[in-house]
Amino acid sequence: MHNIFGLDEDSISVVTQDGAPTGSKDFVVWRTGRDDLDSQSSVKDAAALMKFLMKRGIRVIMFCKV
Repeated sequence: MHNIFGLDEDSISVVTQDGAPTGSKDFVVWRTGRDDLDSQSSVKDAAALMKFLMKRGIRVIMFCKV
């Protein structure tokens, strides 16, 4: 560190815990009830679910396999 930043090793502290506040997280794994492999219908169903949740103020991140 001294060669790169000019700091002595005694003046460096290691931070191993994140003190940032975080809220609770809920995970939903949803599988469409469709037996057919119509991926377009599954994407439409997933989009409808996301829209439903967002209208209620729920923050959503969706990952969808197409």
